[in-house]
Amino acid sequence: KFALFWVFQAVWVLAVSSPLIVLNYTALDRNLQAQDAIGWVMWTLGILLEAIADQQKLWFKQSGGQHPPWCAVGVWAWSRHPNYFGE
Repeated sequence: KFALFWVFQAVWVLAVSSPLIVLNYTALDRNLQAQDAIGWVMWTLGILLEAIADQQKLWFKQSGGQHPPWCAVGVWAWSRHPNYFGE
């Protein structure tokens, strides 16, 4: 049952990423478009949000944060799972 979960996840990733794999495999020479810049900006902001959220959660755990028992500082005050939102 555990292996089935991982196989399903691998098949899902392949199915979702296959259009990009095909698009990147083709030998078309295209110039960068506005959509490319928007995509890079979105990716950069997402990875920064994820990294900041993870770092803030680590600092909270290292400080022995007990009151409240959940992290509610920084980006964690905005959302319940900002690290997942960054992904």
